[in-house]
Amino acid sequence: MRCKKCLNDSKYLGAAVNDSGICDLCEDNYPYYKPLGEAALVEFLNAHKKPGTEADCLVGISGGKDSTYCLVKLAELGIKTEAFTYVHSGSSEIPLENAKHVCEKLGIKHHIVSLDGDLHRKLYREFVDAWFYKNSPVMANMACVACKYTNVMAFQLAKKRNIPMIAMASNPYETPPFLGAKRVVKDGKLEVDQKSGAIALAKTLIQNPIGMKTVLSNLKTCYVGCRSLTHRAPYLLNQYKDIATFSIFDYIDWEPEYIKSYIREKVDWYFDEKKEDWHADCMFHSLKDYMFMKTTNGSSYYLSYLSNQIRHGLMTREEGIEKYNAVMRNSKEELLYSLDVLGWEDLKDKIDLSVYDNVCIEE
Repeated sequence: MRCKKCLNDSKYLGAAVNDSGICDLCEDNYPYYKPLGEAALVEFLNAHKKPGTEADCLVGISGGKDSTYCLVKLAELGIKTEAFTYVHSGSSEIPLENAKHVCEKLGIKHHIVSLDGDLHRKLYREFVDAWFYKNSPVMANMACVACKYTNVMAFQLAKKRNIPMIAMASNPYETPPFLGAKRVVKDGKLEVDQKSGAIALAKTLIQNPIGMKTVLSNLKTCYVGCRSLTHRAPYLLNQYKDIATFSIFDYIDWEPEYIKSYIREKVDWYFDEKKEDWHADCMFHSLKDYMFMKTTNGSSYYLSYLSNQIRHGLMTREEGIEKYNAVMRNSKEELLYSLDVLGWEDLKDKIDLSVYDNVCIEE
């Protein structure tokens, strides 16, 4: 049974729909989100600026709409910024070019950071192989453990550059409910419960020798990545106590259509309107979404992303279905294309393409 309010379905792993046709996530109005307002943002920025620094804030920018908005908005508020982009062998070209263009247009110093060699790609593939051995949401999520070095490198760079603040552009609508680490509300923000994540990972690794071997062979990288799931991870905050961190959307309401029009006007931001711009910066994303669809009996990051917006009134259920179907009609081809580009054609024999049969929502 599919929820009458969002796109959630009782067949999905961990989902529940009551007799009235409303899922538990809608009953809880998941995820919690209440921005603090621009005045509170200005107060925070003024409280953490330090005299004598070249920049007040280091901004993580992928080239997508949210991170671009973050950089432009802070510049508009008079904050001296520098920006950084984490790149890897799965990074997409257009968002990266957007990031470079925006920084050049604003006259902002732009840093490119990455892990040594091809470590990111290597780790991703090894955890994908572990997922194929025994699939689970936790193992699918571990494929992106190297991505968490975005947070690590943000603090390292801010310290090196003597920058007192770090700004990211994460927002709670991006958070699916089926991840291993639970999300809890803390100080008015949705945070990761590290303990629940560690327990879920331990239980998963006990049953997955390939996953266990990958973790043990890359112990430091995996340990640091797992301890740095967000830019607010205690592991990072305890090491860098003189650096304040925030998400622009802790304070300013996330309004996607306004954000796109704003950055197009201010910095000529570009993206093909025929495509979905969310997670367009990563070639690995279509494979990760496949793993979640297979593991959860059909749910995905994208379906969760749309459902979260529907619950909070950012779009109607009908608009959500239209957006979902438009993306899913091409999802199988996108996955196969990304495997070709990544040189992982061997995975095609392991992929269960029936996952994409009747994937569109028909009501």
